[in-house]
Amino acid sequence: MTQHLPSDAPDGPAPLGSGRATHESTATPIPDDTELFIRKTFESDPQKGCELLFRMYYRAMCTHAVRLVYSKEVAEDIVSEIFYNFWNRKAYE
Repeated sequence: MTQHLPSDAPDGPAPLGSGRATHESTATPIPDDTELFIRKTFESDPQKGCELLFRMYYRAMCTHAVRLVYSKEVAEDIVSEIFYNFWNRKAYE
């Protein structure tokens, strides 16, 4: 029997707040090191934090979006708009 570890998860890291890992006694999500690093980067330099977030999730989000809209270009536009609005609205604050 093969045991799957969190590092064996398909298609990269879990989205922020996905709750893939939880603390057993409280069942609250525990962010992995990458997510924690991105959050800390946002605290010290929001622009770098946004760049990290973009680099980490853009491709996976486009892959998911293309399944819904059946067009790579439209999917890329939608995901780009999400990041654009995230930055302009300062949703990270």
